[in-house]
Order: sequence, then structure tokens, then C-alpha cells
Amino acid sequence: MEFNRLLKTFFIFLTLFLGASASNAYGQCEYFGLVISDSACDNFHIEMPSSEVVEVVDDGGWTLTAGDFVHFSYDLANSGSCYGMPTVSLTCLTVDSSYVDSCSLELLPYVYLGSNEYGVDYNLGLGWAPISYHWTLDGVSVGDSCEFFGPLTDAGKELCLSVTMVTSSGDTCSQTACELLDFSNNPYMCVDTSIMDTTMSCGNEYAPVCGCDNETYTNGCKAFYYGGITSYRPGVCGDTSECIVTFDYSISPNSNDVVFTNTSENNSISFWLFSDGGFEEGIGPFTHSFPSDDSYVVCLLTGNNLCFDAKCQVIALGDSIQMPSGSGLEDYVYPGDADANGKANLNDVLFVGLGNDASGYPRPNPTTDWQGQLAFDWGSNMGGVNYKHLDCDGNGEVDHYDVNTVLVNAEPMPASVLSTEPNLPPVYLELLTDSIVITDASPSEFTVSLELKVGNGQAPAYDLSGISVAIDYPEDLVNKSAMVDYFDNSFFGSSNELLWASSHFLDAHQLDMAFVRNDQTSKDGYGKLAKVDIIIDDIVYLRTGKYIEVPITIKGIKGVDAEGNVKEFSVKNNGVTTVVFVNKTTVGTLNPALQGKVTVYPSPATSHVSIEIKDLHPNRLEVFDMLAQKIYETNSVNKNVMQVDMKKWTAGQYVFKLYTDEGLVVKRVVKE
Repeated sequence: MEFNRLLKTFFIFLTLFLGASASNAYGQCEYFGLVISDSACDNFHIEMPSSEVVEVVDDGGWTLTAGDFVHFSYDLANSGSCYGMPTVSLTCLTVDSSYVDSCSLELLPYVYLGSNEYGVDYNLGLGWAPISYHWTLDGVSVGDSCEFFGPLTDAGKELCLSVTMVTSSGDTCSQTACELLDFSNNPYMCVDTSIMDTTMSCGNEYAPVCGCDNETYTNGCKAFYYGGITSYRPGVCGDTSECIVTFDYSISPNSNDVVFTNTSENNSISFWLFSDGGFEEGIGPFTHSFPSDDSYVVCLLTGNNLCFDAKCQVIALGDSIQMPSGSGLEDYVYPGDADANGKANLNDVLFVGLGNDASGYPRPNPTTDWQGQLAFDWGSNMGGVNYKHLDCDGNGEVDHYDVNTVLVNAEPMPASVLSTEPNLPPVYLELLTDSIVITDASPSEFTVSLELKVGNGQAPAYDLSGISVAIDYPEDLVNKSAMVDYFDNSFFGSSNELLWASSHFLDAHQLDMAFVRNDQTSKDGYGKLAKVDIIIDDIVYLRTGKYIEVPITIKGIKGVDAEGNVKEFSVKNNGVTTVVFVNKTTVGTLNPALQGKVTVYPSPATSHVSIEIKDLHPNRLEVFDMLAQKIYETNSVNKNVMQVDMKKWTAGQYVFKLYTDEGLVVKRVVKE
């Protein structure tokens, strides 16, 4: 409808002012560059055409060497840089083996915003490092430094740069590039002498404005005609208050006339958009006449050359209390709830992946906070859900960044009804080790590794585009972490063809994961999908019997095809995979009644432990480290309370064996 067309125009203005993201020229890999080195901390460096170099934290198992030309996308990494470069973690990568580096040079003049000066950047052939420079302006030598700056009065002259460069292999070349300086179409040009007209009568009215050159002018007329200033904001220079758009309105009695006034501060640009098709420019006040009693949307974009903001408001006239019909605003967006069911969990990652690369109207004033937000409908739906819900962060694009918003607001996936139908493709966990043996020298943590598998030779998966799985483990079994790692190049595709995520909910003793293709295609087949590691802590009941069985359970599954239709799957053994712990410690053969009569505290300990003994007759104490080596022994055991000095012991776990007339008591103590 007409309002949607005008609204899109409005947001095009907003995008131009706020800046647009890089185009997706290589599918999922937005950037390209050349691998130029390996660093001392086992990271590698990628040089991009802008000459920026990023350092890659090699946590994705990439096998790259200097000279590889790559397409990639990335997230900022938390790790520090070896050489002070931006540190990133790759999320997508393809290698172009046909790339051949070339000796090339390109000049990129630009105007400094807020000054009368220009600078010049340059791009070299990827992998080439400059070793000498020479600049000329209209044939006259002007410098040999790596940078060049000049006044805007140089416009119309030819600037040339000659560069000698070398590669890491020692090859050298020389190139010269020239640029006819022309800033007439530069959107960041601050001073344009062609608009100056000092004969213009601007008066002496004091309505100060701050020009883009950071100079204060008496009024806007003088800034434009006397200073040639292309942009300015109200007020004197030095006032850098942020832009927060606000406006007032009042409804005229017995009519549909509404008076609007822009009450925002520091604004020089004001665009008004009305859902009845109207458009206004200016601060106001002005009157807008709506056609009838109804609800309407009014949006205002305002700002200056330093900042911009936007606000949309619903105006209800007469008895109307509904959102404007057809605007989509009656359907609130909750960030992370991509399937619009009122909750955010990893099932929503499936919808984000199925809608990957879609674009539409950005949300006015978006936030990732869990609250209902006004959003205009996009032109497409998936399974009855408008695509605006897939845009979890509200920036007008559906991509892997929306997965981050899902994770911010995610709660554990709900349990689902699990089928055991043998003709359906199964989803199951397969242990890499059937049992774990516990000895006195065993560490305090046990990593249970499993493979998540989908389908088999008799019942493969068909038309599968995405799948999410929730795994449950016994309460209080895990106090630290559980992790997921996708198997690259499994039957479901390589990692750069997928969006995937996992989330560990420690309080709910649940690990959720989701995998979805990002190219709106599906896959047929079967095999392993991901490796799951669950770290089980050293808890008492693992060491109180000959063996113990620990169940790891699939509690929820959701599979979808490329259109979002649900696919059916089954589970084996009701979804339960059992880990067997075989206890070969001395504790496993001890009398539990004796164990309860000895208390060792504190644990963890820092300097010493106390041993409290009740109703037993002790005669010897031995202490062993985790290598089963005896480090302490005494026959002087107090029958009530005794202390053991641990100050000189290294941090770790120790086994205390107390021999009594009644039998052996064994305790474990942690030294911090």
C-alpha cells in the first residue's frame, strides 16, 4: 500500500544518515582478503583491500597458510591480539584457489568532515607492502611520506603517487596512480565555494548555527552564502548534546485536525511521515488533517550532521483505540521470538536460518530487551509468521546477528512428544566411551563425550533444513559446563552453509542446540551432526558403589523443511543414553557407617584441614596425591580432633586414609 512505500522511503533516509552495512557480495562471506602470515601465538592475519589487517583467533580449526585468498565473515573475538590488531573469530570462510595476486595501486581521496582539508588513502595489491612513496601535484613534487593532505583549493589538480612495494617472498614492483581531484559530488564536503554569494542580504538576526567546519555563524543564511557551509546545526559550536527525538501533538476539538510540533533539541533536519500518505518537512508547529476517525501512525526523523534519531507514534482519533489496520503494528515483536509464540528459545534459530538474507522495514527505536515493540509488517510470511519477527535485532536484515538476540533472551526449550516409530528417522546420542572407570587417582571432573546423530541407513532424513535438540541430565550432576561443536562437512553441509547455536542452562540442567541451513535448501541423508561434551563433577555418589548409571536424555526435538513445515523424527530407548561409571576406588568397598563417623573440613582448604572422629579408635593416617603417591603419614592420631598442615602442598585433590580398629575410612579433600 501507499503507506508502506512512503515508509520505505523514510527508512531509506534513515539508512543514509546512519550508515548502511556492507553488501553481501559473496553470499555468507561479506569480506575478502589475503592470508599474509602466521603469528607467534598461533593466530593468522588477513589483509583486506582497504589495507586493514585483522588477526584471526584460530578456534575454528581453519587450515590456512600465507598466500591463500579467502572470502569470510567474522565476529569480534574476546581474546587479546598478538600485535595490537583487531582480533576476530571467523564465522564463514571459503578459499579461492584461482586467485593470483597482482601489483596494483589505487588512490582514494576524501574530505575531512568539519574541515577545509582533504586526505588521501590508497589501496595496494593484497600482500604487497610499501617501502617507498613519492607524491606529485600537477607534476610538482609534494612529499615522500606515507600520507598526503591538502586544502580543498587543490580541487581540479592532478595528484599522483608512486609506490615501490615488496612481498614477503622478496618480489618487488613499482606502480603509479593518479587522481584528478574533484570534490563536487562528495557528500562529506563541508565548504563549497560555488554556493558562496556575499552580496546576499542575510540580515543580522541572531539565530546561531554551528557549521560543519566547527565555526559558529550568526544565522543559517550567513553560514550558507557567506561561508559556503553545506551543513550546519542549530546552536553554537561546542554543544554536542545527543539527538533524542521528541514531538508534541494536540487534537483539535470536534475535528480530525492535529497540530504537531518537533520538540527535539539540536536538530536541523526534520522529516514527518503519516500513515494516511502525508509528508511534511520542518520543525513546525503545523496542522495535519486526517481523513476520518481512525488510528494512524506518525513518524519523525530528526537530527543534524552529528547525530540522528527516529520516533513513531500512534494517533487515535474519535473512538478508535486499535492499531492502524494493515500496518502490522497491532502485532508486537519480542526480540528473539522468531516464531512468534511468545517465548525465545533455540527453536527460534530455525526460523532465523530459514529467513536468512531477507530484508524489510527496520523497527523504530529497536532494542534487544524482552519487551513488546512496535514493528511494521514485511511483505513475506513463513508458516503464518510475518518476517518482521525473524529480524530479532530490528535492523531490517535477517542474518546470523539475529541468532545472538535469540541467545540473549533464550529460555530452555520445552519438552516435546517423542516418537519411537521405527520407520521414522531417529535422533540419538552415541557415546564415544561406554564407561568411565573411577580410581583414587582419577581427576575431579569427567568429560562425557557423545555424538548427536540423525537418521540411519534404513530411515534417513529427507528434506531436512533445520533441527533443534534439547538434552537433559540429572540434577546436580553438572556444575560447570556442557558444550556443542558442529561436525563440519557432515551430511547436513559445511559450517558456512549453516547457522547454528547452543546454550547451556545450568539451573535447568539442560543443553539446547539448533542447526539450520542458511540458503533455503534442504538435505537428505544420515550421520553424525555434532559432538556433545558434558563435564560431570566429582560428586559423592559416583564413588559410593561398584558402579552407577547416569542417564543423558533427549527431551525435545524439532525438525523443519525449507518452508518451515515440521518434520517427524523418532528416538531410541525413549531418548535415553546411559553412561556407566565403574568405581574402583577404595571408597567403593568401604563401610558407609564408618564413613559417617569421620568429618574432614574445610574442603576446599587453603592452609589446613581438621579431622573430627566420633566413636572410632584411629591409629594411623596416610595422605595420597592424585598420582597415588604418599605425601604424608602419621601414627599420632588424636581420637577426637586433629589438624593437618597443607600450606606447602600444591593445589589439587588428596585422598586421606584413616586406619581405625573398626575399619578403613577414606575421605577426599581439595586444596586451593
